[in-house]
Amino acid sequence: MTKHIGPPRPVLNAGIGSNKLLTDVPLGGDAGIARFTRDVLDQPRIGTVIVLIGINHVQQANSPSNGSPSGHSPTAEQLINGRRALIHAARARHVKAVGATLRTSA
Repeated sequence: MTKHIGPPRPVLNAGIGSNKLLTDVPLGGDAGIARFTRDVLDQPRIGTVIVLIGINHVQQANSPSNGSPSGHSPTAEQLINGRRALIHAARARHVKAVGATLRTSA
């Protein structure tokens, strides 16, 4: 049994299935980088954000319709810079950012 320490903390899940970090997706909505402030940082009393986004870019990299305007997937550097931009925005608002990813089997 886990003992709860301190006051309870609310949790808000602002995730959208099929959403991408850098590009808008017709069924997934605005790019994560475009909606981060509105959906996360503008929420009242936010203290910590778990950043788990960008996986759909990698997962759908070889898809002919990967959601990017050019039809090409972003580079690893572009994804890293996008996640860094979210982290910097969170820190500027004194919000702790925790990065997350999925592990895939080979």
